[in-house]
Amino acid sequence: PKIRTIRASTHPLGTGDFTTIQAWEDYVDDKINPFQWAECYQGFDLGTFTLSGWSSTPTSSGYPRIYAASGEVHQGNLYKGPTIAPPLDGTETNTISVSYTKVEGLGSTRGFNLDINSASNIEIDKCWSFHKDGTCFKAKSEVSTTASSGNVIKNCLAIGTRTGHDVGFELGGDNMIGGKPGIECYNCTSYGHINTGFKVTNTNLPGFYGGADVDLKNCISMACSGIDFSYANTNGNGVISTSNNLSSDSSADDMSVMLGVSL
Repeated sequence: PKIRTIRASTHPLGTGDFTTIQAWEDYVDDKINPFQWAECYQGFDLGTFTLSGWSSTPTSSGYPRIYAASGEVHQGNLYKGPTIAPPLDGTETNTISVSYTKVEGLGSTRGFNLDINSASNIEIDKCWSFHKDGTCFKAKSEVSTTASSGNVIKNCLAIGTRTGHDVGFELGGDNMIGGKPGIECYNCTSYGHINTGFKVTNTNLPGFYGGADVDLKNCISMACSGIDFSYANTNGNGVISTSNNLSSDSSADDMSVMLGVSL
């Protein structure tokens, strides 16, 4: 892979190849080789980003990757590691519309949106999100039919803000007709949401069979004042599969005690 660093001048190692993720994306999106990696460092705002319109065609063996540099992984400490940290009251999100993209080890005061209307095989791992009045992690179809599969959200933490919409994980959507499974979400925790911890929908169009499944397993919704787990599945086509999920009304000052998170 072609690795480029995302690092500010204030870092002990000095300025990287780019100082925001979006500047890196703007530079690499027209490259012939899809094997483009962004190595991110801590200590400053990485900036929200949108991955879209790539000229190359990523695959499982050549793909975009945005990840925490070795030695700067947060390891469950929300005050450590590379962070996307614009002012809390903004509305933008981190949107991924390129297939096979991997995002690993980042924290964000914005949500992560897996654009499954446009892409498949997106993976988010070991990330945390605190998105005021919005959804922390979203992989939901928004068009008449969506054929997307192989998308994974794992080992992630959604932190509630107790305002407005405030959803931890929103998965599935209407009219998914992709492969199986469409979306997997496992080893994730939703903490302190006023609306919904995990909101899963799979309402295929009548007449479509073998729709994309949504798998939710080994997850916990903790200290949520709203609904911990919300499921909607109609027409009997796509399947919502759940296992080893837990609701808890307990509070915790130390995020590390929450079951199901391996940050």
